[in-house]
Amino acid sequence: MFEYLTTVVQQRDIEIADLKSEHEQVRSCLGSHQQELRSRLDELREKELEYKQRTAGQQDSANMVNDLRKSNTDLTERAKMLEDTLDKSSKRLESMEKRVAESERMGSLMRAVTDELGCGLTPVITMCMYERRHNPLIQSEACAALEGIMLRSTDTTASTKNSWWVDAIHPVLSAMENFPEKRVLQTNACDMLWKLCLQDGNFHSIILAKGGLALILTAMKNHIAFGRLQYASCGALRRLLLCASSIKEGQTPRGPGGDSSLVGAAELVMGAMDSNADHPIVLG
Repeated sequence: MFEYLTTVVQQRDIEIADLKSEHEQVRSCLGSHQQELRSRLDELREKELEYKQRTAGQQDSANMVNDLRKSNTDLTERAKMLEDTLDKSSKRLESMEKRVAESERMGSLMRAVTDELGCGLTPVITMCMYERRHNPLIQSEACAALEGIMLRSTDTTASTKNSWWVDAIHPVLSAMENFPEKRVLQTNACDMLWKLCLQDGNFHSIILAKGGLALILTAMKNHIAFGRLQYASCGALRRLLLCASSIKEGQTPRGPGGDSSLVGAAELVMGAMDSNADHPIVLG
């Protein structure tokens, strides 16, 4: 999603540059036509005046005067045509200027939405997950998008001090609970929880309090042979346990089932290693 929006912004910038260049060409062309018309009219008036002065009282001057009048008529018609062209070009120029202004506003809007310093996409994605909570595809892609923001951005750091990131945890865990059979969704959700704990260890307490440990273990159990999910879930488990132990040294975090949860987690990890022995990414 972020790469798509970046591509859209770049295309808008290119379109704006093309419109501005065409705008300058049209303006230059119109100025040239106006100057040419004025010069021709001045030249014609000077010739007509000069001719009248030279041929005053001569009968044969009628033909030349007639020719000048024809030329004047032709020039008048051409002037009218140029005025019509100028009017059409002016309308086109006005339309182009509006398009440039709208494109610039659209570019500004796109940059504001993708402004990672303000985490602009996070609440949008979270709201989408709430509104489309019955759509597993949207839930899966939303989890991937949240993880992608943290993974690809050098300016954005998820923090428990930012309510937008805290609010994003609940819909992710709800998606894991509502669609346990969707292995790609479960993988993306585990990746997202993993990256949260990597960027701020204080997220572990929120995830554990909302039942995140049980959901991760359930995902591992339901998709034991899916190596990518096992890798993501093991990473999330490792960060959850590591963050918890660093906060309270010497204490091991307990799941809803107490020690049995940790024993079950250990068994699932061993089972994942056995089932994915040919996947170095899981063993690593």
